[in-house]
Amino acid sequence: MEEKEIELKNSVIIHKDNSLKRLDLSFLKHIELSEYKKSELLAYWIYDYAVYHDEERTFNIAKSGMYSRGDVIKVNLGFNIGNELGGLHYCIVLNKYDNTRNGALNVIPLTSRKDGKKYDSSSVNLGKELYNIFQNKIEK
Repeated sequence: MEEKEIELKNSVIIHKDNSLKRLDLSFLKHIELSEYKKSELLAYWIYDYAVYHDEERTFNIAKSGMYSRGDVIKVNLGFNIGNELGGLHYCIVLNKYDNTRNGALNVIPLTSRKDGKKYDSSSVNLGKELYNIFQNKIEK
């Protein structure tokens, strides 16, 4: 191994160690504040992200299928920050034409309406139509 590569490798190891120490501090802080759900969701996301990262080289997008505009699919939106949606959500596909060479799929995430929660003007109430469609598919 050349000297520059050894330096780079050592630098990467130092950054990794510092990142893991910082992450551990964050977990301990949230656990100390009794924010167990937040800690658990973050742990799940880190685990999933590591799996995605490890499988990136061998991932075959062609096996995931093709989607059409309007399809409803289940998507892992990752760990949420603030008011973002995170975790598993059903989403509506926006792409008019999906293909295996395109690395992006545009979606609109869906969430259920919760009693007592205030929604802003960007929210759209879809009623129970999607629920009824899913219920019919489940019954079949």
